[in-house]
Amino acid sequence: MKTVKIIVFVLLILIVLIFVIGAILGIFTKVSVVEKQEGGFKVVGLEYTGPYQQSGKYMKEVTEKLKEAGISDNMGFGIYYDDPKTTPADKCRSYVGAVLDKKEYDKVEQLKTKGFRIDSLAMAPSVIVEFPIKSSLSYMIGAMKAYPAISAFMVERSLKPGLAIELYDMKEKKITYIMQCAQK
Repeated sequence: MKTVKIIVFVLLILIVLIFVIGAILGIFTKVSVVEKQEGGFKVVGLEYTGPYQQSGKYMKEVTEKLKEAGISDNMGFGIYYDDPKTTPADKCRSYVGAVLDKKEYDKVEQLKTKGFRIDSLAMAPSVIVEFPIKSSLSYMIGAMKAYPAISAFMVERSLKPGLAIELYDMKEKKITYIMQCAQK
């Protein structure tokens, strides 16, 4: 009987621990979806083709190269072109790097000579969700919460999806999930 009580006590402790860790990581965080104009910034980075789950590793490599070129890493980004539900993982295309600060615009030509791609993301109607960065798991948990919420919002309002953009704001410790959209 004593052994059963110990097992039950240990199981309760594990359940509470799992719940607390889940809460800390944001598993129970509700996400809010808003529709507004978003964009109006320049980005610099490199293209990546492969599983989106591995784009974070590539993002770190790109960030290091950008640091070497004198670009701050306060705001990273990822643009995801393909729907991973309908595109084979090894064919998923993305573009990752950093959002240029206005004071870094003078480095654009130098960055091009180093093989970086520079783009301007125009203001566009978008559906947006923000999620806090609490750990490296936040990138996975945030995506698991943001994209279904964005999808439901767009279906409800008959919006057609465009570019999927993620902004990684290291100063504010948040990820902004942006789905550009248009009326169907």
